[in-house]
Amino acid sequence: MAAAESLLGFGLIFRLRLRLHLHFSPRSEMAAYAAVISLADTASRIQTHPRLSAAFPNNQIQSLLHTARFLHHFLQTHSSAALEPTIAAAASTAEDLIESRAVDELSGAPLAGYWNKFIFSTKLKKAIDHLNSIQNSLQIHDTAEINDQQQQPPPVRSAATIARKFSAVGLDNDDLAPILDRLVSAHGSARQVIPVVGMGGIGKTTLAKALYENPLIKHHFDVRIWVLISQKFNFRDVLMQIPACRDAIDKKKLEKADEVLNLPQPHLADGNNDDVVLTDDELGQALHKSLFGRRYFVVIDDMWSADVWDSLRRFFPEVGGSTGRVIVTTRLANVAADLGHSSHEMNFLDEDKSWRLFCETTFVDDEGFICPIELEAIGRKIVEKCKGLPLTIVVIGGLLAKSRRTVEHWGRVASDINSVLNSEGDEHFLDILSLSYNHLPVHLKPCFLYMGIYLEDSEIHVSRLVMLWDAEGFLKPEESRRFEDVARGYLKDLVDRNLVLVRRWKFDGKIKTCYVHDLLRELCLRVARKEKFLHVVSETETDDNSIGVNRKHRVVIHERISSRRDCPRVVRTMDSARVVRSLICEGGKLPLRSKLLRVLENVDLEYVRDVSKHLNLRYISYNCRYTWIFNLPSTIHRLWNLQTLICRTKFLCFAPPEIWEMQKLKHVEFHGIHLPDPPPRRDILRNLQTLSNVVNFKCGEEIVRQIPGVKKLKIRYDESLVESTAVEHFCLNKLDQLQTLETLYVSSCIDLARRRDLFLTVAFPSSLKKLTLRSCALCWNDLTTIGPLPCLEVLVLEDTVRGDEWHPVEEQFQCLKMLEIYACLELTCWNVDSSHFPVLQNLDFGYIPSLEEIPSEIGDIPTLQSVELGCCSASLAISVMKMLEEQESYGNEGLQVRVAFSSEGEQKRFFTSLDNNGSFRSKNFHVANRSSSQG
Repeated sequence: MAAAESLLGFGLIFRLRLRLHLHFSPRSEMAAYAAVISLADTASRIQTHPRLSAAFPNNQIQSLLHTARFLHHFLQTHSSAALEPTIAAAASTAEDLIESRAVDELSGAPLAGYWNKFIFSTKLKKAIDHLNSIQNSLQIHDTAEINDQQQQPPPVRSAATIARKFSAVGLDNDDLAPILDRLVSAHGSARQVIPVVGMGGIGKTTLAKALYENPLIKHHFDVRIWVLISQKFNFRDVLMQIPACRDAIDKKKLEKADEVLNLPQPHLADGNNDDVVLTDDELGQALHKSLFGRRYFVVIDDMWSADVWDSLRRFFPEVGGSTGRVIVTTRLANVAADLGHSSHEMNFLDEDKSWRLFCETTFVDDEGFICPIELEAIGRKIVEKCKGLPLTIVVIGGLLAKSRRTVEHWGRVASDINSVLNSEGDEHFLDILSLSYNHLPVHLKPCFLYMGIYLEDSEIHVSRLVMLWDAEGFLKPEESRRFEDVARGYLKDLVDRNLVLVRRWKFDGKIKTCYVHDLLRELCLRVARKEKFLHVVSETETDDNSIGVNRKHRVVIHERISSRRDCPRVVRTMDSARVVRSLICEGGKLPLRSKLLRVLENVDLEYVRDVSKHLNLRYISYNCRYTWIFNLPSTIHRLWNLQTLICRTKFLCFAPPEIWEMQKLKHVEFHGIHLPDPPPRRDILRNLQTLSNVVNFKCGEEIVRQIPGVKKLKIRYDESLVESTAVEHFCLNKLDQLQTLETLYVSSCIDLARRRDLFLTVAFPSSLKKLTLRSCALCWNDLTTIGPLPCLEVLVLEDTVRGDEWHPVEEQFQCLKMLEIYACLELTCWNVDSSHFPVLQNLDFGYIPSLEEIPSEIGDIPTLQSVELGCCSASLAISVMKMLEEQESYGNEGLQVRVAFSSEGEQKRFFTSLDNNGSFRSKNFHVANRSSSQG
């Protein structure tokens, strides 16, 4: 009875707290979402583990799963839920308990004695009861009331307000002319929509403003309309921004007033025009009537959903002599695509435009906006650090306009732009970017905030990022999709929303590397700190922060700590960290007290040798600085959750037989790893996707059965690392049984006479998309075994093929998009035409000294985008230049050519020939810089 009353009392208190949270807590459902989905994942893992499933009562695990799934659904369907402190704390407490207990069980130190078991059981029951109480309270509470009473986000100045602060200096006639031509073009009178898309603060509103105020637009169109769309779209509020709609209401009021004046005297007192109401449809019809038969220009600024246009479009006429042009600004690429028209993408400002904008903002009161000579060098350094984002330039320029104009002060600003923005800047500039974050679906918020683990200007490898998101538990499992595909879908959403930017693409159209603009990274760090999502430790770590970190789950250290003397506060901080799940650092020796460690990024080898303390690991990336050959400990298999194992250093590692028992393992990446033969009748590695740099891999049938799902395989054969072995012993004729293999790398460092024999034993799977062969001593005719592969898109041949002539065979390489050939010293003739590589996009040749020319027919391939020549001769460069000249004479302006010469002499011969023959100079022909280059 007392227990029931206590639980009832908690429920009442919780509902009271719920109401208080709804009114006073900031919106931060992201932390709750990450905690809940992680709890559900951990409970599922325990449930499927043969040993742990018996260590936990099934009813408790089922209860946790049920409640976690309910809370997950609640947070997804109530994006305004302000319950993050309660839900996140409850979920994290439950997960800490069960993970800690799991580690104890697997390490051979289960709870001893009745009393300790009772204490654990009591704590877990309390945590489960807490979660169940939250679920019950949310189920009985009127969710409509939650939505109605939630705290509204503080008013945020729109980008339009910022835009009014500065002129459209980044927009010259070259920028405006193409859009102006589309707006006033006489080609068809139908309504046209032109989306303008780009990240927050890049100048979309400024461009729209420049068009709206352009004299040509004013002269050409009869009506101009500007409407601002908020994140929470209200159809009536948008219509009320339009003069025609307001005029319709005023007219209705006048008509109502006339009716009242004409009423008999006794009814006059009842006359009242306050009840004049026009429906949304009547307002829209008034707008349509005002535009019908006229030329109108509309700007819809800051659109967050294509549904907005779907609601408005019927009131903007497109027939009856009307000519409508609609500019829509948006941060979301998918919104622009949904509008069904070619969009205008905003790019970062170049150096010249950035400097002009900076001067006009900083020296606004000076005639000519001229920067003093003594400040120009440091001023340009400041502008360079703004990375071409107009918003940053304007804010920094505005601050400098009101500060001392001294080299010393400007130098302090240049040394740390972000700190200046944080301490002195107008915080509304981050509010503008925060709109993009606030509009994210709840499942994308932790993924975006996680970008804060990277330093400024970091090039982020997507493959590694995906592994980290997976290990952190951010990804919601889907039956028909692998975790990697789910993660790449999340990343694409962030790119489409212009929160993450692409730096390099892969051959298959996927993103290879990405980055985050400094200002968006600052937003990540600020929100992550506020929501206690991420803790970045610095050398100046205070004791207060050190105390606080013991409650943080993710810690980032951006410096290497090799001893307590290096940074005692940082060491003391980690010494107090008892619930840390993720440590991202630059390596070194740090005390790790937490049994819950899930992610260790860039740590020293000692943490791998002593894995018994970190059995909860899912991801480990480590360094090995002093050992040439080392062994992974046999206890590695006790890492029951390990998904990713990476070693970045250039040493050979010997894995124990127990590695074949690690069922969760997905990615193994080493400079060199030797795998033993798998034990018979053991569980197979069905989840393994990446196996990188396996030395002297014996790919027999037993191993093929162990790794049926591998997608990426890198093999290196080296006689110096193993006793002499027959080529047939490697069993490469079994590779074709790997039906999911997409990327294969084979490198050979064995006796030259046996290298070709090794290759001729390979049976390639039909699923192969990328093939790299290094030092395989092939003949050109041997490539006929590769050409028929139906999915092959990338072929890389490095010091691999012997022979002076290559005659490709018809009907081969039908899907090849990228061909890279390096260090083929004997090739003198490449007899090729456009039919041999029908969809080739990129051709890259490096150090092929005997090849005198590239056949001009290669330029006739309609898909060809680029040709790159490295260490090339003058004659080879001339042949490619002539091919480019021929293609441009046909109107093909898209082909890009880049050359780098093998010597300064070859480069001089090329430019001498160019000058003597009066050959053309194309903007699409690029020569790599050399110290004595003549062009």
